[in-house]
Amino acid sequence: KMRDAALDRDFPADDFTPLQVELGSFASVRAFCKDLERSKLNRPIDRLICNAAVYQPGEAPAWSADGHEMTLQVNYLSHFLMASLLLPGMAKSADPRVILAGGASAEESVEVYPRADLGALQGLKLGAKNPISMVDGYNFDGAKAYKDSKLCLAMLSHTLHQNYHKQTGIAFSTVYPGAIADSAMLAGKPPLDTSAKLPSFVKAMVEFELNAMRRIGFGQDMHANGLTGEAEAVS
Repeated sequence: KMRDAALDRDFPADDFTPLQVELGSFASVRAFCKDLERSKLNRPIDRLICNAAVYQPGEAPAWSADGHEMTLQVNYLSHFLMASLLLPGMAKSADPRVILAGGASAEESVEVYPRADLGALQGLKLGAKNPISMVDGYNFDGAKAYKDSKLCLAMLSHTLHQNYHKQTGIAFSTVYPGAIADSAMLAGKPPLDTSAKLPSFVKAMVEFELNAMRRIGFGQDMHANGLTGEAEAVS
């Protein structure tokens, strides 16, 4: 997929090296980090961008090879592990940065339910393994599991920067790229060609983003194509 995407965007083949990793497996993450260590030829990594995510709003949780709820492992735990394994090498770079893709759902001002809420982290305290599917220890809610995982990433970014920035020089941050409803994250979900088929939280998120952008004056002629996430702004 990476090769196809690079070719589609005319990236020179010599400028990148695709390496495979399955975030639903800690063993795969560890193998990826070892492969990366070999392929970088003693050059320090200066950027780590953790953007991969899954959204599984079904009624029953899916479980990873390690026994964790899949959303939690793919979106959070495996990124945590990857960053931990790569930090020592990244500290040797002149300007190292770790960017974790978060979500607006972690912000208190976003009125889109269910809300992200980690509670007292009871699920994590109990090991977060089958049958414990949620960080707060309550029953599984796929949409909330996704939002909780993004809130976990935001908290992780803050904690890592607070505890490791001064001693390693690594800048840790979290960003929200916006609601892109036709992204691969929603692969296998209902088609997104009309607003009626969009997941309700995505429709609400797109509406929230457009309204927020209008409030700050980012473009006066702004619309969404049937709320497919293809927001267009004309400055």
